[in-house]
Amino acid sequence: MITKTSQELAYEQEESVIGALLKQPDKIELVKSIVAPDCFFVQRFRWVYESMLSLHERGLHIDAVTVGDELERHGHMQELGGRMALSTLRENNRWDNPESYAVKILDYAAKRELLEQAGVMATWSNNGRDASAIRDDMMKRLSEIRVPNHRASQHTQTMKEALSKNWDTVNNGNPHGVKTGFIDIDQLLDDALYPPDFMVIAGRPGDGKTSLLLSIAKNAAESGKRVAVFSLEMSNEQVVMRIISMETGVPFGAMRRGRMTREQWGKYNSAVEKYENLPLYLNDLPAITISQIQRVLRELQALHGKIDLVLVDYLQLGGADNKHNTREQEVSEVSRGLKAVAKEFDVPVLAAAQLSRAVEQRAEKRPVLSDLRESGSIENDADIVAFIYRPEKYDVNTSKHGKAEIILAKHRNGAVGTVELLFRSALTRFENLATKMFRTEEQ
Repeated sequence: MITKTSQELAYEQEESVIGALLKQPDKIELVKSIVAPDCFFVQRFRWVYESMLSLHERGLHIDAVTVGDELERHGHMQELGGRMALSTLRENNRWDNPESYAVKILDYAAKRELLEQAGVMATWSNNGRDASAIRDDMMKRLSEIRVPNHRASQHTQTMKEALSKNWDTVNNGNPHGVKTGFIDIDQLLDDALYPPDFMVIAGRPGDGKTSLLLSIAKNAAESGKRVAVFSLEMSNEQVVMRIISMETGVPFGAMRRGRMTREQWGKYNSAVEKYENLPLYLNDLPAITISQIQRVLRELQALHGKIDLVLVDYLQLGGADNKHNTREQEVSEVSRGLKAVAKEFDVPVLAAAQLSRAVEQRAEKRPVLSDLRESGSIENDADIVAFIYRPEKYDVNTSKHGKAEIILAKHRNGAVGTVELLFRSALTRFENLATKMFRTEEQ
């Protein structure tokens, strides 16, 4: 059996798309959205395609005559084989689907680029570059290669298909919902966090953002959910110690120093035994980018199955895949990227965010949505925004010592309101408080 080379296949697809566009010039905009001139392997077909695009941009009709004139103007007609070659392409009746040919051209172009990058990687390896540096640089290069977006079509449904999925959800409940483990918060969230919601928990330093996130992570993992935690501030070891401290009451400092009482050692060992098989996956890469988060999640899902909850601590420490003029623009990229992660992996994403000092410079210390507006597009990107407010930080005479307000200020698909939790500052631990939320309203 004789198989065609990739060059021969590329030639056929490029010849086909040119012939199809000469017959159906109205498809040029669609083809243009799929494939660029530099994706063409055969130079003379690239010149023809560039001529077509030039005519289209100038509002001129595309046919064998006008394309021939454009080629002659640039001195490329002879390489093509003359005007007769254009007419021959035009008259071949089997070319009737230019968009499908364009997708294949893009696919072949991507494969050529992948082969080229494989050669670059081999050169780096032979030159003794560090493996982690090769991987990081290559991941960035590979992420920039444009490939046919088959996933886009997978996200397109008829109304009937969407209604069918909704019917299953309404009748059977949403099995993908993840409870936070805090009764009143779950009640405000319509019982749980649901995919693909992107929730932000914001507060000032020392308010307990990390503790609340880790408590939710632990509670979800204990219920059997697979949880991925991206800790941009603490190491994985520190995250583990924080979780054990919250569970056992053993001070974090005592564990870090290794100076615990016999009773504390017993509690520590019991917690280690309890949590060692918890489906909780930790990543402490500093300034991790969205593309790196996506790569880690794909690896985790390949090894362990679908991830049910993603947590990021904290958002403003995330790195940007692209260069920006301001830090605000970088934060906006991270924020939009986390929402995209929620949709791509069909998972709730929960991220901590730092509020600016402006909160502490006014009389009313309770955070409001406008406090997020200096932090890129977080307010707009998030489906749910919650603030942590601890009255005792600002009023030593408050009657609410040991309590924290969780202010649900934005809830795209539900109610907003405020609930109270117990906060044990010595352990930086949140606990359920047997009270009802004292304000609820539909947003």
